[in-house]
Amino acid sequence: MKNYILLLIWTVFIQNVYAQGRNANWVFGDSAGMHFDGLNTPAVYKTNCKSKGESSTISDTAGNLLFYEFGISNLPDPCDAVYDNDFELMTNGDSIFGDTWYNTDIIVPLPDNDSLYYLFSTVISNSNRGLYSAIISKPNFLSPGVVLTKNIKHTSRQLSDCIQAVKHGNGRDWWIIVRTGAVVPSDSFFVWLLEPTGLSGPIGSKAGLSSFDGFHHIAFNKDGTKFTQVSASGIIEEFNFDRCTGNITSNRIMHYPVTMNYPLFWGVAYSPNGRFVYMSQYKITEDTGYIYQLDMSLPSPWPNRDTIWYCHPYQSIFLRLGPDKKIYVSHPDNQYAFPWYPYPDSLFTNEITYLGVINSPDSPATSCNFTPYSFYLGPNTRCYLGTSNLPDYNMGPLTGSICDTLGLSIASNVLVQAELNAYYHQSWHAIIINANKLKGNRASIRIVNSEGKEVYLSINEKIMQGYLQKNVTLPNIASGIYIVTVTSGGQQLSQKVVVEKW
Repeated sequence: MKNYILLLIWTVFIQNVYAQGRNANWVFGDSAGMHFDGLNTPAVYKTNCKSKGESSTISDTAGNLLFYEFGISNLPDPCDAVYDNDFELMTNGDSIFGDTWYNTDIIVPLPDNDSLYYLFSTVISNSNRGLYSAIISKPNFLSPGVVLTKNIKHTSRQLSDCIQAVKHGNGRDWWIIVRTGAVVPSDSFFVWLLEPTGLSGPIGSKAGLSSFDGFHHIAFNKDGTKFTQVSASGIIEEFNFDRCTGNITSNRIMHYPVTMNYPLFWGVAYSPNGRFVYMSQYKITEDTGYIYQLDMSLPSPWPNRDTIWYCHPYQSIFLRLGPDKKIYVSHPDNQYAFPWYPYPDSLFTNEITYLGVINSPDSPATSCNFTPYSFYLGPNTRCYLGTSNLPDYNMGPLTGSICDTLGLSIASNVLVQAELNAYYHQSWHAIIINANKLKGNRASIRIVNSEGKEVYLSINEKIMQGYLQKNVTLPNIASGIYIVTVTSGGQQLSQKVVVEKW
């Protein structure tokens, strides 16, 4: 059995983490990790991640890290690997096809299943090119995971660096989206549908401008009906996405170069309310990095853009909206001309040990309050350039659409609202458990110690109008740290309990 040292670390974070859900952890760059725990400042921790680009990450619905994936750029394909939340290689988690760029991998849960996850990976630059998937079993954050199958190939098309996933309009299933391109200019998208029964597709759409490069980055708005794409060759384009059918159509072209001078548009992110799009650019002729704000409510966002920051030499690249509704920006070290050049192991500069933060992204122009180099990733950790590629796991159904057929709604997503309170009562020799706003009629309760050893399990506790109360008498329990987990109706809530006996 694996040594779950991480359990001891994770008890620092475990209270109140459920508010952030599956988006709660980012593992990225070179050994840096972030945990969004619902407080004003995310917590940081160190991992074994050695990617020169991005990683993909997933947490459980209570916000506990489950596993993550990254590739190592100086190794030949298949060079991606899946690591468990104890920072050790998952069983059968090595030798997975996938690139080491910046949006080449993404993880989604199998709908209506609490234990199975799909990792989708793209290879864009060699003879193994195409879209691949792996299926991963991870029952909960205390159990070891295993890669059940891997390197399942779904297409041999030449793909671009922009895989994304978005919820189907029913709020349960997932669309997996890739774009063709890279070496060969193309205007084609392919979309697969992941349902409880598995993967189907693809659905093809020809939309928008043909691109001359494979560096595309895509960000969806808050309801998943639109996305903006930027590319290194100079395209800024907004698309419509039909969450019921998976069809993609062009909405408007905001920028296209007259000549192929590679204006190098890199990162893109929507503000939480969807009004603004933030994007970064590297102007080679000036060796200067820019971050722009585009007001999407205007007919012509690009000519009316606001420059919220610029820096010479070049020091801005990727942006991602966090679950705390702030946008985080990775900064490259200006000594290294291009993103994949490896940094010396001894290099720890402000650019790569700090992230920039757009603190109020729903506010116009400079009132968005961008603060460069303001979020410290912790000692001996650093971000390369990429950020964790995560979809919006908390997106609900497209209310009122023809495919909103499952009776789900964002308001009924109790995974975000459920509450758990647990503590040890010294006189009663019992752990007192109270949970509220639960789904279903029955719940399971599991208590483990700091080594992951189970000390109590009950699988048929009655829920009354969303409320569960249980006094678990444990007269011989030792002093120490314990984790109480309540599972019901697809929900999983966890809390640390400190037992002190004297």
